[in-house]
Amino acid sequence: MKLYRIRCSALPAAFECPGSVQPVDVEIDPVSPPADQGSADHQVMRQIVESDMRSLDGIDLAQIAEFWAVDRDDLLVHAFMGLKVWQLVRDRFPDPQAEVDLEARFEFGDGTVLELTGHLDALAVVHREALASLGDWKFGRVDRNYAQQLRGYQALTLYNYAGINIVHGFVGWMFDSEIEDYVMTRDQLWDWLDTVHDRLVHWDGVLHPGPQCGTCRRNHNCPALTAIARRDVLIFGGPDMGERAAGGFKDIADGELISLYRRGRVISKLIESLDEAVKLRVEAAGGVLPDGDGRELRFITSERRRIDPLLAKFVLEQRLTPEEIAAATVLRPSLLDDAIAEKTPRGKKKDAIEELNEALRQAGAVSQEPQKRLMDVRTKEPSK
Repeated sequence: MKLYRIRCSALPAAFECPGSVQPVDVEIDPVSPPADQGSADHQVMRQIVESDMRSLDGIDLAQIAEFWAVDRDDLLVHAFMGLKVWQLVRDRFPDPQAEVDLEARFEFGDGTVLELTGHLDALAVVHREALASLGDWKFGRVDRNYAQQLRGYQALTLYNYAGINIVHGFVGWMFDSEIEDYVMTRDQLWDWLDTVHDRLVHWDGVLHPGPQCGTCRRNHNCPALTAIARRDVLIFGGPDMGERAAGGFKDIADGELISLYRRGRVISKLIESLDEAVKLRVEAAGGVLPDGDGRELRFITSERRRIDPLLAKFVLEQRLTPEEIAAATVLRPSLLDDAIAEKTPRGKKKDAIEELNEALRQAGAVSQEPQKRLMDVRTKEPSK
């Protein structure tokens, strides 16, 4: 028997490169640094879905941000985005469930078995109409095709709820307030399983490296990735690369530059995984790990200065102008919101925060600072 254990979240990468889900003796699940932000976002969405919320009142964003060690302001922005998308789809969920784990075992009859698991962000099952709805939240730009992940969730739903004949699924793109719809019937389930069988089980042995390599569970022993990494090291360390980099890569065509950028991203993710593994090894060794050749890795603790603004007020006023003090002072909007909420009676906190922010705007104290972030996104396609 040949067993395939696949999470629905791995299906997009599996269809890009079937080699990524082939059985191996040692599996690695790479740590992803952005996971904490995603966990915080999904905890907020869980409360929104389970309580069918019309506002963010009642959600302790500060506590969630502190627990997951994420920025409170970023979480607040994501929460508003999530609430907006929920208002677009809530009519599809008459009795919503959040964070639902499902699993299924499909036997293909030729000695191969697919054990599929999935974590659904939102699910509603309407037995009297023989249909179900499910949703998956994406707190990012439209950066890849998640159709196969959604079809995996739909397959799990049809498998686990025998009376259901149609499953409506969607990807909710929070930043764009867009809904990408997919539908699967019970007949289409078997067609999809045939596609999975042909694509993954009857794999032709060809590897397809790409952006997914950085989080692939088989990247530690992938011959294609090893060969590409060797090539990329030569490219990045070639005799003329220093000069080309100093010149801003102006002699490289756009397509080649983008390709070089993508390869660099893959290498950087592998380095991040290596860095995390080394830190864990040093911690396990008690904070010091010698290399046996006269050097060692060790954790060094340093202290960062923190100035108490209240205690520093008098000292600073004797030496600096109000403008100079203001230039060196950072006010975090989320902390101001927390402070005003703390001294406001329950039920009036939202109004007090809005009044504070409106007063700050009227005083000209609020400005918007646009932030640019480079993203490698796919061209948007019509919803399927």
